[in-house]
Amino acid sequence: LFRSYSSGSSANSSGIYGYGGSVIETTGGGNITMTGIGGNGVTGNSFGVQLGDRVDENPGSTEATVSAADGTISIAGTGGSASGGSRPFSEGIATWDALIETSGAGTGHGNITLSGMGGKAGNGGEGIDLNADTLSIPTLSAADGNISVTGTAGNSVGSGNVGIANNA
Repeated sequence: LFRSYSSGSSANSSGIYGYGGSVIETTGGGNITMTGIGGNGVTGNSFGVQLGDRVDENPGSTEATVSAADGTISIAGTGGSASGGSRPFSEGIATWDALIETSGAGTGHGNITLSGMGGKAGNGGEGIDLNADTLSIPTLSAADGNISVTGTAGNSVGSGNVGIANNA
């Protein structure tokens, strides 16, 4: 169980930030629950949960992995308030070249649930933003379970207020 709130007010203030090949996993059964709330990133972005990075250091590779064997994955994110920078974003859940997968079998195993609420930003208040570079695609994969994705648009003054965005 990961719970995090960012109270930062600098360049970027994500509640949970995994990138550069980071891995969160269970291998012998168990569930993964992540809850992140973005802070007030007055000069940049404010994501609730950010998996991967907009600046792709390793094109074509997975930036972040969340994997549960014989368990479930639940990720909830709420964007904070971002108002500075050239294109501030305040997204509930943002992924870039991330893999979110379960490999369990049987009733109740293998479900993936994403729930994101966009925040207040100058641009980009998506609830959930699934992104990929030109060489790889963000993946949600449940071997023997259901996938549920629920996004609620934020109240940004600019463009990009959508519940779920899929940008490949």
